[in-house]
Amino acid sequence: MLKRNLLLTSALIATLSITACSQQTQDAAKDTAQSVAQDVASATDQAATNVQNTAESMGDVVASATDNTATAVANGTEAVKDGAAKATAATANAVADGATAVASGAQAVANDVPESQKY
Repeated sequence: MLKRNLLLTSALIATLSITACSQQTQDAAKDTAQSVAQDVASATDQAATNVQNTAESMGDVVASATDNTATAVANGTEAVKDGAAKATAATANAVADGATAVASGAQAVANDVPESQKY
């Protein structure tokens, strides 16, 4: 009978131990699940904020790049305009110098003609 009571007591203690472990395991799992849920919620909130901050930063970068591009285009346009004006002036001066040289040459030829051949 003593063996039987010890056996029943052991079985009861083992059952209670398993139940207690099971309850501890359930509590730990519940705590872990709540912690993970909080971590995921926090990460989600941070992700939205990070995306917004990144979008704002990219907007600033794009705006700055657009301004720099506009400035570069304006400077390039001004350089082309100045170059064209200088080239036109240089061409006009060269044409004028050439016309003067042709007129001088014509005058020199006219002066070299003997009086007997002048009309």
